[in-house]
Amino acid sequence: MRTFVKIFHSNNDPETLEREINEFIKDKKVIDVKHSISSYALCDEYYSGGGTDYSVLLIYKIRG
Repeated sequence: MRTFVKIFHSNNDPETLEREINEFIKDKKVIDVKHSISSYALCDEYYSGGGTDYSVLLIYKIRG
């Protein structure tokens, strides 16, 4: 059985990211999950704001 890696990323909607991950793993054997949440700020003379990035790395095997 081979081991695979899949990376997911979102910078706006963690609920949608969660649904995408759950759909992806439903027929796979998950070996490990690594996640990261990063916040950032942007500021210059025209724009000021920021956001949050969500990243997930899945290590999995295909069942069967």
